[in-house]
Amino acid sequence: MHHPNTVKTNMQHSEQLTTPEAPGITTYPVGRESFSAITALAGEQKIGNVVVRACPVFSGEKAKRKSRILAELIAAGIDEKDAAKQAEGKANKEAQDFCLGACATRALTVESYRNGEDLECAEKNSLDALERLGVAPEQAIFVAVTGNRVGFSDQFDEYVAEGSAIINPEGWRQATGFNAFFSDTAEAPAIARRLADCGDVNIEFKTKDGKTIIGFMHLTRPGQTFGTEARKFEFEGEKVSYFEHVLREAAAHYEIDWDSFSVTLRTAIEAEDFQKHFDSYEAMEGHVPGWLDDGFITNASNPEWKPGDPVSKEDTFYADFKGIILRDIREAYANLGLSDEQFDMSNMLDTMHDVTQSSYERAMREKALDT
Repeated sequence: MHHPNTVKTNMQHSEQLTTPEAPGITTYPVGRESFSAITALAGEQKIGNVVVRACPVFSGEKAKRKSRILAELIAAGIDEKDAAKQAEGKANKEAQDFCLGACATRALTVESYRNGEDLECAEKNSLDALERLGVAPEQAIFVAVTGNRVGFSDQFDEYVAEGSAIINPEGWRQATGFNAFFSDTAEAPAIARRLADCGDVNIEFKTKDGKTIIGFMHLTRPGQTFGTEARKFEFEGEKVSYFEHVLREAAAHYEIDWDSFSVTLRTAIEAEDFQKHFDSYEAMEGHVPGWLDDGFITNASNPEWKPGDPVSKEDTFYADFKGIILRDIREAYANLGLSDEQFDMSNMLDTMHDVTQSSYERAMREKALDT
């Protein structure tokens, strides 16, 4: 989201939507009139977001290179103290050069990286991605997925007034604090975000008066995915998933033509890639509340393990993130009277393998580099 970042834009079509081709960007249809696009820059790092800070793995890359360079210098007979000094300088330069590849669409100097201008690079990458998709900056709303609010394009001025939205210097509208956002394509034909992370859902539907609405949900472990009894959202006094909460909020805001409603699961992480270690049931419940009770935690180290058996930190547990998302979707579909034909996950990307800039994958990669 960013994730990846996903960009959607309205497109006219006849029977089959044709998605645009753009260098470094993969596109997928969402419904009959919209598509999602995920950036993937060429080179050593694939980027799962339209924007990315210049190098999230810098410390790990430097440490890895410094160990290698130091060993080579000492083996060459250089004094250990001098070798350490030389290794520091060379590793720093190599790691910086490596990190510059994350800003491949713009020239970013080592000096600018040292000065912390990688955020500016991220802004320029956003602009480049929009341009490659043929989307003018003023057509887009960028959303910072930092809170559980559900946003709507026709309320953008209200968000500005309350301080949760601005006009970015690059020209796009920018809102903060929303993990779900919807837009009338006549007002903003593109929604973008910096992460298509553990779970990313794309939505398209028509209103009863013929408007085309696009939207997304950003689903993560800490904020939106819970076991049944641990859910934080309600509808008419009953606990519901964040997925259903968002759809109910959209239904309260728009008069939805439910026959036109479609949902695409764009990204999710597989259970075997979402590995956890716990030293107690309390730690497990605190990290993934309600998942064990609902059957979404398994002990990969001990297939005979069952709830109630001792928990060992040495054991590897799989947390079925994709499974709990699919459960929430199926349950909401049943409650809202939607059909299976209105849901698609045929082009779903695994955020550990296919979107290699997800925060979870990045953390795992950094951990490996530091060991």
